[in-house]
Amino acid sequence: MMAPLLRRAVAATPAGAPDELRVKHRGTEVVLDAGALRRIRRDLLHRSRRGPNTQRVAAAKAVLAALWEQLASRGAARGEKEAFLEDVAARDEFAVFLNSWWPLLRPVDLLKALGDPDRIDRAARGRLSRDQVTLLSHAWRHTARTGEVSFLDVALLDEIDVLLGPLPRVRPRTPGVPDDDNPYVVDGVDIFTGESVRSAVPADEISEVTTYADRMSRAGRGRRDEDEEPAEYAHIVVDEAQDLAPMQWRMLKRRGRHATWTVVEDPAQSAWEDLDASAAAMADALGDRTRHEFELTTNYRNPAEIAAVAARVLQRAVPGARPARAVRTGGEKPLVSAADADTLPEAARRAALDLLPQVEGTIGVITPVGGASPVADAFAGVPSRIQVMDALDAKGLEFDAAVIVAPETIAHQAPSGLRTLYVALTRATRSLVAVTCDPGWAEGLTGLQVTRANP
Repeated sequence: MMAPLLRRAVAATPAGAPDELRVKHRGTEVVLDAGALRRIRRDLLHRSRRGPNTQRVAAAKAVLAALWEQLASRGAARGEKEAFLEDVAARDEFAVFLNSWWPLLRPVDLLKALGDPDRIDRAARGRLSRDQVTLLSHAWRHTARTGEVSFLDVALLDEIDVLLGPLPRVRPRTPGVPDDDNPYVVDGVDIFTGESVRSAVPADEISEVTTYADRMSRAGRGRRDEDEEPAEYAHIVVDEAQDLAPMQWRMLKRRGRHATWTVVEDPAQSAWEDLDASAAAMADALGDRTRHEFELTTNYRNPAEIAAVAARVLQRAVPGARPARAVRTGGEKPLVSAADADTLPEAARRAALDLLPQVEGTIGVITPVGGASPVADAFAGVPSRIQVMDALDAKGLEFDAAVIVAPETIAHQAPSGLRTLYVALTRATRSLVAVTCDPGWAEGLTGLQVTRANP
C-alpha cells in the first residue's frame, strides 16, 4: 500500500505550483492551462523511470515546445523558433515558473509535503481510512516542524529517493565551456538542471559563442551513469527479521539483489501487525534463491517454570507454533498478583523490591507500550538495578527477574499484543512476577493462581 502511495505522490503536481503559464512574444500571448501542464508532466514521467529530479531539462524543453506549438499555430514563421525559445527560456518569470512547477526535491521535502492530509488521501486513492490518513499526516507534520523522522520513515525516505532520482551535483566550469555567458545560470545555479556551477575559467578568457540548442543539449547530459549506481552488498545479515516492515524489506532488497543472505527471525516475537504482509515482503526480497532453513529448538534463557507460562501465551498468539525446549529447571515459580488500577504502580514497585534480595542482577519492570512513564513515577529512589521500560523497549533484553505490569493491557493494545506479551514474559532468566487488574483473565491465560497484592 505504501509503495504505490509514494509513487503517486512523487508524480503529483507539487503543492503551490502554478496551474497555468502565460507568455507574450511580440504582441502575441500563448497559454498553457492546467490540463496541458498535467499532460506534459504525465507524459514525461511515463516515458522515463529515472525520476523527476533527472527530468528537469526535459520538462523545460517540453514546456517550451508546447508554447512554440501554440505560437506556430497562430502563424509564427518557422525561422522565429530559436529566437522565441531563447527569449522565453532567458526570462526570470520562466525560471520562477520552472522552479515552482518542477522543483528539485529531497526525499524529506516530499515527506514534509505529505503532512497535508488531502495530498495523502489523493495519493492513496481513498484506500486509507480517515484515522489512518490523520495518523500519517500528524507524523509527517511533526517532521515538517522539527526535521525529525522515525526509524520506519527511513525506509520511506529510501523509497522516495529512488522515485525522485538523484539531485544534480556541483559542476565545475571548465575552460571552453561558456557558463559565464549562459543566461540560464543565475547566481551560480543552472535553472534547468538545478546544478550549482563553480567557475574554473579565468575571468579574462574569451568563451565561444553558443546557441540555445547547444546549451540545452549539454545540460541534458546530466550526471555520469556510474554516479547513479545503487550501493549493493555481497552478503546481508538480518537479525530480528520478524520486526521488519514491508517497506524496510524493499530497502534491503535494493541493496541485495545479487547478495547471499542470513536471516534470523521468530514470528512469535513479531511486533509487526500483519504477519502475512511481512512474510510476503521478505519472500519478495529474497527472490528465488535456494534456501537452507534451520530451526532453533533450545531455550537457554528461561527456566522451564517460566517457559511453561510463556508457552501458553505462545499458543494463543501464534496457533501451531512450537515453543523451544528449556534446558534447565530450578527457577522460581512464576507469580501473579492482583491490584486495583489506581494502586497498580505501587503494587509493581513492591513486587520489584521483594525481588531485590532474591537476585543479584537487574530487575526489569515491563509496562504496556507507552505506559512506562506513569509507572516509573512510583519507582523514584529505588536501586538502579530496577529498570522500568515498556514492552517494546524490552525486546532483545534479559533480566534476572521481570515484573510484568498489566499483562492484559499489553495483550489487548494491538493485533500483535499477545506476541508482545510473549516477548515480555521471556525476558526473565530466573524469576517472573505479573501484576494484573484482571485476575480472571490472567489466571486463564497463564494457568497460575492469582494472589491479592498486599495493600
